Amino acid sequence: MKITTRPLERIYITAFGKETIEDGIVYTFLALDDYSEYLFMLGTERVLNEKTLLNNITNLLNKKDFCKNLTNKFTLILPFGNDIKNEIDTIISSYNGNVIFDEKLVSKKFKPVFKVFKGF
Repeated sequence: MKITTRPLERIYITAFGKETIEDGIVYTFLALDDYSEYLFMLGTERVLNEKTLLNNITNLLNKKDFCKNLTNKFTLILPFGNDIKNEIDTIISSYNGNVIFDEKLVSKKFKPVFKVFKGF
């Protein structure tokens, strides 16, 4: 994959589960800008499925820090969701976005983030 040359050119999205006493596993969705390494907290969900992925993609697009800086095409890189690619395309196409699916690459990009989280 080529090197990014501007903010919001390539955005990685992931979710991770954390056991809680009250709610059981809660999933946190994060997005990472490849260029600036800015981390967006998208939301938390009690289930991890296609619907919650779509909700959190929409959450990203509604983030003030994302929208105001989005002037060119962008690519979302997701670890899952290939079976709902059409729905994702519908959401992001009006923002000039496209999507690719690469679980290994997303995992690699978030590895330093999760390393920091382990300290909490």
